[in-house]
Amino acid sequence: MLRYLTIFYWILAFVFLVGGAMQFLGIISNTISTMAIGLVIIAMLVGNKVKVPANHLPVFYLIILTLISALVNSVSPVLTIMYMFNFILVPFFIYRFIAARVINRINRRKLFRFFILVGLIQLPVLLFQRIFALQLTYMAAKTLSVVDVGFGTFFFKNDHGLCFFLLCMIIYLLYDTELYVSKVQKTFLIIYYSVTIALSNSYISFLLLIMVYGFYFLGRLNVKRIILSALVLLLLYGAVTTISFLQEIVGDKYEHLERKAINKDDEFDAEKRDLSEAERGDIVMFYLAQDISVIGKGPYDYFDPVKGEFRTFANFSQYIWFYNDLGILGVIGVIFYYVSLYLANYKLKNYRIIFLVLIVIYSFFTNTLSDLAFNIVFAFFILKDSPYLISNLKEYEYSLYTIPRLEEN
Repeated sequence: MLRYLTIFYWILAFVFLVGGAMQFLGIISNTISTMAIGLVIIAMLVGNKVKVPANHLPVFYLIILTLISALVNSVSPVLTIMYMFNFILVPFFIYRFIAARVINRINRRKLFRFFILVGLIQLPVLLFQRIFALQLTYMAAKTLSVVDVGFGTFFFKNDHGLCFFLLCMIIYLLYDTELYVSKVQKTFLIIYYSVTIALSNSYISFLLLIMVYGFYFLGRLNVKRIILSALVLLLLYGAVTTISFLQEIVGDKYEHLERKAINKDDEFDAEKRDLSEAERGDIVMFYLAQDISVIGKGPYDYFDPVKGEFRTFANFSQYIWFYNDLGILGVIGVIFYYVSLYLANYKLKNYRIIFLVLIVIYSFFTNTLSDLAFNIVFAFFILKDSPYLISNLKEYEYSLYTIPRLEEN
């Protein structure tokens, strides 16, 4: 078992610390990285004779849907297999591997010290990337815009994965009782990670950070906390209005939100502008103006993995990709998958539902199913302290949660 945990730590180090730099230098691509690690995890499961059930309904549903869409749209078997591997099998096997071979065997204190270290490294790296953003765009082996530079040590352009990790760490520090840090260290880390998120170029992550704090304080409201919260808000307001650096950060994010949510003067017109310029909201409006697609245009119609080119819109979103490729049934499948994993471990009335809310929202802004960071972080924090997993450890060794078992929770 030691070798499995050792390999797992090497995977974590690659995904969270060195993979992004290697992709930046052109040593290895994101797709190859994902497929290689997916194959390693599958090999470890098969090599250890861990049974992988075929009756996990969300996975089965997505596989059948992909096959139907591929047959109807005459997609090649190679592309279909690649699609199922990257978007269905990789997240499933990562979850399965962490559940069966990691979560109840790993040294948690050691793991969370590693997570804390990963989080601490991100701020100085982000500051470096922001200061030298223009120079880094010229040095990158692949096309890189200034707004995509701030991905820390995570995968190339993966600022959402970075912020999801930091948000999960903040939630853990706010709610979890099994902390391996003092109260002072806890407060410092929460503030430190929050500043890191604020400095990133992920605008949605900044809003989700506010949402996380909102959930936390609303659940603990009393007169003392209301007064304390008011004082903190006044201090933050004073800091933002007097410190130029903070003014720039907050002002930039407010202007972006105002432009997208309030000012509609620059709405996208698919008939007049280049489709590659469309943003996610524009793409949604474009699809809404058409008839509803039930099973989509087939696997990899949105993006050509052979040429490495977008066929129409140059944007990332799990919902948009799946809607284009697998139709409205594909979008339902994404939500079905994440909700089923959550309900297999916890009831709705649990603070961990915030992890589910976060990944469901992030799925609109990035391809979460094929993202190693999202899959590893979500699986770990969902499985950590799962009452079902703890009470049924031996049974879990040989079967994964299925929909009928949800009633037990």
